Amino acid sequence: MRYFSFQPIVPEWQQRETINVLDALDLSLSELDREQPLSIPVAIQLEAYPQLRTLAWHLHGATGATTDQRPQLQSHGRHFGGGTGGTLSLDPPYPETTPRPGVMTISASPRPPEATTPFDALAPLRFPADLRLTPEQFALLCAENREAVLELAADGQVLAMTPTGSETGARNIELAFQLQRYARSGSTWKAFDSSTGFRLPDDSVLSPDASLVRLDRWLALTPEQRRSFAPLCPDLVVEMASPSDEGPRGLTALRRKMATYQANGACLGWLLIPHQQAVEVWSASGDPQRLEGIAVLEAGAEFPHLQLHLEEIWAG
Repeated sequence: MRYFSFQPIVPEWQQRETINVLDALDLSLSELDREQPLSIPVAIQLEAYPQLRTLAWHLHGATGATTDQRPQLQSHGRHFGGGTGGTLSLDPPYPETTPRPGVMTISASPRPPEATTPFDALAPLRFPADLRLTPEQFALLCAENREAVLELAADGQVLAMTPTGSETGARNIELAFQLQRYARSGSTWKAFDSSTGFRLPDDSVLSPDASLVRLDRWLALTPEQRRSFAPLCPDLVVEMASPSDEGPRGLTALRRKMATYQANGACLGWLLIPHQQAVEVWSASGDPQRLEGIAVLEAGAEFPHLQLHLEEIWAG
């Protein structure tokens, strides 16, 4: 837990505007003792983020801050968005001498100078090591961080991904083009790109670089399920490895990911390794098979006539 407090003192008329928000949080004005901060459990913090943000906006009305001092919504110094709300932050991990779980704080403190909290779009978001989310909470987190690339492990751990390099991005678009061309050549398959998250049977939420789902499985989902993370494992998953083995796009991490797809029912997985011009073929079960020096990759009977022209992908 962490603490929730008003700074500076909020006048009564301003407090009245927060009543609806406080009701949504199951709090009351009598609990808002300005000398004794009120603790809010992490679960409430995550599930009630929109209400907390609204409350932060109300708090700003009493600050009298100038435009340069205007507070913003933040996470570890990262701005969730503009507006005139009080600071809303997920505190970074504490020093080892005073370990405490990750928590949220709301205040009407002035916005820190830009020079002290620069936004780095390439740096991954930071999360407390012991933070675990449900798929529903993860969906809320993604909705508030649309610029971030995030995945969820089966144990609830959030996995932050960095953007791909330009060369890998060019290869990914060629890969997606070839799968989309195949899907449009018939009426059996639906193709998806790398921004698509799927909620697998083990409750992980993963985003393959490209994937195919049988059209009948896709049409069986409700409109709400299609708008969210579709609750299924794709029939075909494809991942593209980076030259470095470090990080979530390296071979070691991607092999774990391919094993997760396999365990959750994928019929076929392709792990493309451009810097080695090789492919690991993950069937529905068993160990992967490595192929090298081939120009065309064929899927087999379950995906009739599906081929990847690898030279076009390697060229980027």
